Amino acid sequence: LGDALDDNLEDAFNDLKADSSGSILDKLARAVGLGLSDNWSQVRFAASVSVRTLLVRLSNSRREPYLDDLVPRMCLNRYYLAQGVKLYSQETWNLVFGESGPGIVSAH
Repeated sequence: LGDALDDNLEDAFNDLKADSSGSILDKLARAVGLGLSDNWSQVRFAASVSVRTLLVRLSNSRREPYLDDLVPRMCLNRYYLAQGVKLYSQETWNLVFGESGPGIVSAH
């Protein structure tokens, strides 16, 4: 199952890269953003996995338009009550933004 899932994700990201109008990416980012603020921790965790994959795989220029919506939610999830969401969000923050985190927060 893991290899099949990886292959499907790879195909999906190839489709996103080919989406020159950005319409698929717009919808995906909006859905992930909603998931990051859902009341159910399972949904937040799934959205956290999605946002990490999205931001790691996209170039800075492709992800920049979505940061105003995603950064505040990502930032708050670093302090979420559910331990899994909190720890995963902290790891994602460090992986994606590293030392530039405070500047990212002030910009978005």
